[in-house]
Amino acid sequence: MTIKGKTIVVTGASSGIGYALAMALAKKGARLTLASRHKDILTDISHEITDTFPACPPPYVVETDVSQKADRENLVKKCIEEHGSINVL
Repeated sequence: MTIKGKTIVVTGASSGIGYALAMALAKKGARLTLASRHKDILTDISHEITDTFPACPPPYVVETDVSQKADRENLVKKCIEEHGSINVL
């Protein structure tokens, strides 16, 4: 299975494993939605991905606190509005 063009939501994307996963998925050409509580850091990471992997679609950024139900629901809603569907969460 290829992930190129698949819509993938990465939570905790502003650091650590989430950041590493986002970069690895971007390298493979995934359509990413990046989520964490740190929108400013996610915006910087989105620019880094766009600069590093120009063939990757620009990531969509959603400020999200996954411990909050309303934020999780908003993340899914925004991702579907932006990309039409979610393949991997």
